[in-house]
Amino acid sequence: MAGKWLELLKELAPQTSRVSLLFNPRTAPQSAYYLKILEAVAPSIALKLRIVQVSNAAEIEAEIDQLAQQSNAGLVFLPDNFLGVQALREMIVARTAQRRIPTVYPTAIYTRAGGLVSYGVDLVDLQRRAAAYVDRILRGAKNQSQGRKGARSHRTGDAACERRRGDRVGMFFAALHESKWS
Repeated sequence: MAGKWLELLKELAPQTSRVSLLFNPRTAPQSAYYLKILEAVAPSIALKLRIVQVSNAAEIEAEIDQLAQQSNAGLVFLPDNFLGVQALREMIVARTAQRRIPTVYPTAIYTRAGGLVSYGVDLVDLQRRAAAYVDRILRGAKNQSQGRKGARSHRTGDAACERRRGDRVGMFFAALHESKWS
């Protein structure tokens, strides 16, 4: 899934040549896994990565502002509980849009808040399905009879795109709307 973040960013903003990867190492212990994949994929699509560890809103704002001064820069946020906090999420989405930085987020909660594009598991959908599964178990269903419920169980990721935000950033999303990610 991590490689798709870079591929999606490059498809949305082909001129992008540098990408900052933001995360808080204290709240994203899985970041090493993602970084390894991202570092392997980046050269194949002509991207230079910059790993940025942040721990507060001021550091996030400073990085976004710095990227806004560079040409051909993009931003990818790694999955991180700290960055997903609603107040930070809203600040991140607003600032990246204001600074016109093409940004890929790890979950759809960012696009629901107005973010440009996300690619990842829909956490709300997973929680909804988990609740239904627990309900069936509590009502007496045997574990063997549960099984997987439909093709949605097999998906590894979904893309969500805020087209109005993309238009404001000055990118063309008609192709994305018709592509394999919609």
